[in-house]
Amino acid sequence: LPLSLSSLSFSFVRTPLIRPFIAILLLLATRCPLLAASPAPSPVIAKAPVKNLRLPAFNDQGHRTRFLRGDEARYISNTQIDIIGLNLAEFRGDGSTAPLHLLLAPSATVFIKENNRFLITGKESMRLIGNGIEATGENWSYDHDDRHRLILNKNVRVVIRAPLKGILD
Repeated sequence: LPLSLSSLSFSFVRTPLIRPFIAILLLLATRCPLLAASPAPSPVIAKAPVKNLRLPAFNDQGHRTRFLRGDEARYISNTQIDIIGLNLAEFRGDGSTAPLHLLLAPSATVFIKENNRFLITGKESMRLIGNGIEATGENWSYDHDDRHRLILNKNVRVVIRAPLKGILD
């Protein structure tokens, strides 16, 4: 006999012996912890480091504005990430592939602020390579706000490869 879904009937639920069985199953499903619906999942917090971190950022036009890389990243909190082998490239955001500058550090801490702003700090050495400038130093911070401010506090060396018009005249 060919059987189609439209011809199937679920009349077994109406029989007197099956109804109590289904009622018991439903009761067990709501009372038994193994059968009951699981509670809402708790947030997952990674305790192991992330290897080969790659975090690009894009503007509204879809052009890359920043590319953060790290050999290893460790989640500390919603606002703090520790990175080993930091490599931060900043781009114009106009589709060009040449970075405006690179910030390199063996270790750093990224503090995430609001509105696409962050603060990166480090005790060890860092190196900034940009168009016509190179800077190195220790005990540093890079505030990615409207001014993109870099502060070097120890063993500072800055090389400017551009004419200094009006300063040394």
